[in-house]
Amino acid sequence: AGRLRGDLRQIGVVAGAALAPQHPTPFGTAVTTHVMARFGVAAVAGQVTIDRISIFAFGFVYALTGAVGPIIGQNLGAGRPERVRGTLRASFAVTITWVLGAWALLAAGCPLVLRAFSASGETAALIALFCHWLAGSFIFTGSLFVANAAFNNLGRPMLATAFNWGRATLGTVPFVLLGAQWGGAPAVLVGQGVGATLFGIAAGAVALNLAGRLHDGRTQGGDPQHAGVRV
Repeated sequence: AGRLRGDLRQIGVVAGAALAPQHPTPFGTAVTTHVMARFGVAAVAGQVTIDRISIFAFGFVYALTGAVGPIIGQNLGAGRPERVRGTLRASFAVTITWVLGAWALLAAGCPLVLRAFSASGETAALIALFCHWLAGSFIFTGSLFVANAAFNNLGRPMLATAFNWGRATLGTVPFVLLGAQWGGAPAVLVGQGVGATLFGIAAGAVALNLAGRLHDGRTQGGDPQHAGVRV
């Protein structure tokens, strides 16, 4: 019984660390939708459509963040911190490149997007705002995702939880509320993008700093257990 409790405790620690970062995004989306609902059905329709477009346009970034974690973990275990740092930098570069390309396509194809969703009025205005201007903010959302993958595989899962909840609360609530007060539905989307940008930059900087403090496990006879963060 004692061994079972110990095993369950260890499983709970890992499962809890993996589960905790999954809740902030729905929370932040719910807050934004609640605020957007003040401006009517058309505004909510615009926001929901933008969410669907984002998943399609930036699906590669979601896939990248799922793939980069095992690469970071493998190289950390092999005692190759320079590869961890290289993987992290390359992931940020690929994220930026993909988002810029998708943003350009969305801006150029905005009329087609509006026709595809039969959007008009306020809904069309919000979608056009996203396609022409706000899609670029996903660079920083993607950077947050990459940083979270690094945190989880460098033994700092609580940093991923902290940044995700920070973006969903401090990076969402005040910005969308101020946007709603000052500029209506379009400013709500702008506020959401500003908050994501701030937390994406912060998370990326912390992840790079964390990777920069890794020491080379090969200097300890090649034992992967000696690879880690120099504190």
